[in-house]
Amino acid sequence: MISNKIAKIFEDLADMLEIKGENPFRIRAYRKAARNIRTLTNELEKFAILLLIILSRKI
Repeated sequence: MISNKIAKIFEDLADMLEIKGENPFRIRAYRKAARNIRTLTNELEKFAILLLIILSRKI
């Protein structure tokens, strides 16, 4: 899934920034972005499944 790949990129960027000793707030922001992307994707998937179930019952 594309969102997992995007989240992984953000995690990798955070890891690289951490290795370089960059600003911890920036590192935390990248990790939070990755987590939010995954969470949002999971919620959207659940919503899409629920919507399909509802629509299939109306047919």
